[in-house]
Amino acid sequence: DESGDAWDETTLTANNAPAHDSASQQRNLPDPDQTVALGSFKIAQGVSRGTCTLRHEPLTNFLDSDTKGIVTFIICRESNETARSGLVHALCDQGKRGEPTALVAGETAG
Repeated sequence: DESGDAWDETTLTANNAPAHDSASQQRNLPDPDQTVALGSFKIAQGVSRGTCTLRHEPLTNFLDSDTKGIVTFIICRESNETARSGLVHALCDQGKRGEPTALVAGETAG
């Protein structure tokens, strides 16, 4: 759904993020009717830096189907950790240290 590409990083919050429903019981996950799962990766507890690579057909098909020249990737954890005393992964810490929590880079083959 390309309608989720019209967001502004200066006003983006967890409540107005693309394909997000804060009233949903699974509010940690995007709306499956508005998104396509492209892959997954695991980050071990205590790890705050590293890289991962996704190369497979669903990702290629997603990028090939784009008609606007821009795509939005939603990176989320699958666990629904909402307790105040719960663990927060460095990827999900909302940039409290003043630095980006994730950087997504890509390149095209053509």
